Amino acid sequence: MNMFKSIAEMFVLNAPKVLIEQDPSLYEIETAMKKYCGKIIYQDDVVIKFRLVNLKPVKILKANINRIEIIVRAAA
Repeated sequence: MNMFKSIAEMFVLNAPKVLIEQDPSLYEIETAMKKYCGKIIYQDDVVIKFRLVNLKPVKILKANINRIEIIVRAAA
């Protein structure tokens, strides 16, 4: 059982993660239930962590996202 746990931890530690705090672009994310407006601060293959305008961050499963649109693109 310890070997399995070690292998599972290895995959979690090596999972691709992308920190995007430097991207000042403003996005709108639409799910079946709600629209969110804010900035993407983190994403991986499964989830997007999204900082809502003037609110705390929320995690949104990518499987639940219908549409992502850039509202204000950051200057290059």
